[in-house]
Amino acid sequence: MFGSNVGTTLTAIIAGAGGTVSSRRAAWFHAVYNIVGAILGMILMVPFLWLVDWVNSFIQGSPEMWIAQAHLIFNILSTILILPFVGYSVKLLKMLIPGEDRQGAKIESIDNLDFSLIETLPAAALEVSRKNTLRMGRNTSTIMDMSKRYLESKSSEDYDEIQEVEATVNKYDETLSKYLSVIVQQQNLAKDQTKEYSRNYVVVKNLERISDLSVVLSQFYKLVFDEKEGFSTTANTELHKMYSLLEEMLPAAMNVYADIDKEENVKKVGEIHLQLKELEEGFRDSHFDRIVDYSCKDQVAASIYVDILSNLMRMGEHILNIVNNSVSKSQVISKHVEPELIAA
Repeated sequence: MFGSNVGTTLTAIIAGAGGTVSSRRAAWFHAVYNIVGAILGMILMVPFLWLVDWVNSFIQGSPEMWIAQAHLIFNILSTILILPFVGYSVKLLKMLIPGEDRQGAKIESIDNLDFSLIETLPAAALEVSRKNTLRMGRNTSTIMDMSKRYLESKSSEDYDEIQEVEATVNKYDETLSKYLSVIVQQQNLAKDQTKEYSRNYVVVKNLERISDLSVVLSQFYKLVFDEKEGFSTTANTELHKMYSLLEEMLPAAMNVYADIDKEENVKKVGEIHLQLKELEEGFRDSHFDRIVDYSCKDQVAASIYVDILSNLMRMGEHILNIVNNSVSKSQVISKHVEPELIAA
């Protein structure tokens, strides 16, 4: 009985080995608890046997019942004995297994969209799609931040999580595109509702492209990390500066779409876009300078760095697209748009 109790802890240790910090601590607590319990049980074997004999004779149990009762009494007594020491055990485990669990990305799931609402109340259906598009924007902001986090952490967990969030964003794209296409087919749509459909559709498609580019960036980083390479301190600083601008730019663009402080946020996005463009051009030049003076030694990182800068800039262009499709013609921010972006 003691041996089986200790033996089962091996499964927990193996299962927790590749898990979170908390799961490893739980597995080892389970092991230590059972090992200490077995040692105490063997030290106090004689009085323990007397107790089990007495209980079994009291209920007039069979030999099989005797074993079951021994197991039950042993576990109850072990639990009672360990309770006063749980706090000390936690402190000890934190010392032996240091660290904190990763905080997973906060992902917002899409609503179950009611297609029957479209025919009866298309304005309400548009509001439902608008609310979910704003959620999609927050998820897109999350995946963009996660690609930056992966650049810092090089963690396979972060890389895998990016792929999971991308699947959620793709679900938004697929569902909202279908929902909006049914809305626009309604004959009773007013002119402003048709405009709202167009605006919403363009925002969804641009958010989906930003998410795609975040995944592409994470794949670039993985390519570098798989080759046991990295980016120079200067290159890392440059990439973080571009990410910082994008992290300001996307929420501001979604505020424009949501009609929150519209003029202020349009101006903010325009200013950030100009900064982003200037940084990209300057960082390209400094990268070529590093190649010329041989300070950029990692070949894979050097070969794809310009592509990374281009993709960060393209994310900025898509964010700008969101703003320009959410404002009147007089408020449109001038830009150099790639043909692909116009199609989006």
